[in-house]
Amino acid sequence: MNIIIKLATTTLQNLRLAIAGTIALSGNLIDAVDALFMARIPEAWLKKSWEAATLGNWFSGLLQRQDQLARWLTMGRPRAYWLTGFFNPQGFLTAMKQEVNRKHAADKWALDDVVMTSEVTHPPKEFETLKESPAEGVYIYGLFLDGCAWSGRENKLVDPEPKKLYCPLPVLYVTGVQAKDKKRGGIYEAPSYRVKS
Repeated sequence: MNIIIKLATTTLQNLRLAIAGTIALSGNLIDAVDALFMARIPEAWLKKSWEAATLGNWFSGLLQRQDQLARWLTMGRPRAYWLTGFFNPQGFLTAMKQEVNRKHAADKWALDDVVMTSEVTHPPKEFETLKESPAEGVYIYGLFLDGCAWSGRENKLVDPEPKKLYCPLPVLYVTGVQAKDKKRGGIYEAPSYRVKS
């Protein structure tokens, strides 16, 4: 995060100097000013950060990511994590599995035998209303369903409202369990994709 903040700050400061005539406008600065003029994300920024559909979405993402990390640093472990705000969400989930495994060291759990399991909170919760974090595992939010919706009353996937492509998923509880203990019946294992915001 510090790398992209420094890169964006340096680029914008150099553009200001170039426009004032203090330094020459060349190379990456020309590419950056062209991209910003067209409301696109400069290529140099994209190489060090995440994809987004527009410059506005990218900048909003930058502010939200910085806010999540700053609150985590200053206020301690959050009750829930904005999963889409991580550069490497899979790494975060792997660390969660390792943490659950360490909590079960007395039970002699082997990390290779621990698998991830998740369930939608019931009744559905929004991250702002969470009073505390779970004793084991994590709450995550910021995911959306494509082509379906979540019915909190029925606690299952349902057809979405007409003309509504994406529906927010309530807070998910994610934890690790031993593979032999993972529930198999009545569970739909949906894939998760990263897309441009």
